Amino acid sequence: MKKLSLSYRSLIFFSIPSILTSLVEVFASGIDTALVGHLSTKALAALAVASTVFNSLTWVFNFLVNASLEAVAHYRGREDERLISRQMRMSLILSLGIGIFATCLLYFGRSFWYELAGAQESFILELDSYFSIRSWGQWISIFFLTLLSLFRGMGHVRAAFVMMALTTGLNALLSYVFIYHFHMGIAGAAWGTILSTALTTFMSLTWFLSRYRHLLIAPLKDLWGGEWLRMGLNSRDLFLRSLFLTFSFFLSTRIASMVGVTSLAAHQILLQAWLFCAYVVDGIALSGTIIGAESFGRDDKRESRMMSEKLLHLAGVVGLFFTLFYLLFRSQFIALFTNDIKVLDLVLKLWFLIIVSQVINAAAFVYDGLLFGFNRFSYLRKHMILGVLICFLPLTVFSYIYKDIAYMWWGMVLLNFYRALTGFQEIKRLL
Repeated sequence: MKKLSLSYRSLIFFSIPSILTSLVEVFASGIDTALVGHLSTKALAALAVASTVFNSLTWVFNFLVNASLEAVAHYRGREDERLISRQMRMSLILSLGIGIFATCLLYFGRSFWYELAGAQESFILELDSYFSIRSWGQWISIFFLTLLSLFRGMGHVRAAFVMMALTTGLNALLSYVFIYHFHMGIAGAAWGTILSTALTTFMSLTWFLSRYRHLLIAPLKDLWGGEWLRMGLNSRDLFLRSLFLTFSFFLSTRIASMVGVTSLAAHQILLQAWLFCAYVVDGIALSGTIIGAESFGRDDKRESRMMSEKLLHLAGVVGLFFTLFYLLFRSQFIALFTNDIKVLDLVLKLWFLIIVSQVINAAAFVYDGLLFGFNRFSYLRKHMILGVLICFLPLTVFSYIYKDIAYMWWGMVLLNFYRALTGFQEIKRLL
């Protein structure tokens, strides 16, 4: 296995496909928001609630993605094909089982999810039109994301980008055609998402089998081993971490919905800006996970230290770029999503929080990525739980009491500051 150079140039070129992959993920969300947002404010509010539920379940089960990526990259660093084969099959089998479970949970329990997310009667028809269709594709999404984690774990970051870009392009095209040419309304966005993901999943699996059929088609007896325990413990920690992180996003949407449709629409737009930088920096964090897991497998602390320092520098530059971008192009960015005066006024009122949080967010995400690679899942779980309980939840209570989403947005900023601080402390201790 060829060892990656740790120069800034090499790290940038290695990170670019992952950055682009993360970017097209947020573009996919942004495209749906833009297409649906121009239908009506009710449709946008319905999409905000539905997206929160779907993203929440995806994030809760995201332990499959992170645990699979770390394990495959770790065994790749050790050059152990037997363990790579076992991990690949474990991950795909689990993703199918969990995906089918999640699909049933969403579709048959959709009334519960509507109530939990705070859906209002005024847009319940639009919400059910989207949700009842989109829920049937959830198992495909979970399988697809797990499969892409195997791509990355084996170093195929460019191929992962191509597949994600294809999904996004197909989603944009199909959603536009279904919504505006076939006049299917918000249901057209749901069909566009399902069909684009299904087509790209088939192409991804075909490509992966052409490369690694010998690893995926192996005797059943080789599937069992101690790696199930390792996967189980890591998955437990990642599940709890994801659960509390998801809870914070889910609760924020619930509170915004309780405040009113205008607050919910504004919250959805602010989240798009918040997640835009998050997904870009997540591409750098993925490089930290991949390279960190490989160096951890080789027990190479010097390489880990050099890589960590340089990726944090790159994340800082990206954070500063987004700070300036949101400062200079505020009006143009917001106009992409709505022309409702009340929504615009509320977004502008809270925009300074988006501006001041970019560098903090960048540091938090990269520290998380590095700690994923170094197998510090229990540490991440502990401090995510503490961060949500100490930083986010108290301020969210004020949002509920005073019917103002500004408090919970301060809570989101403080939560990421806490994540960055605790990440810094643990990386310093390890390296």
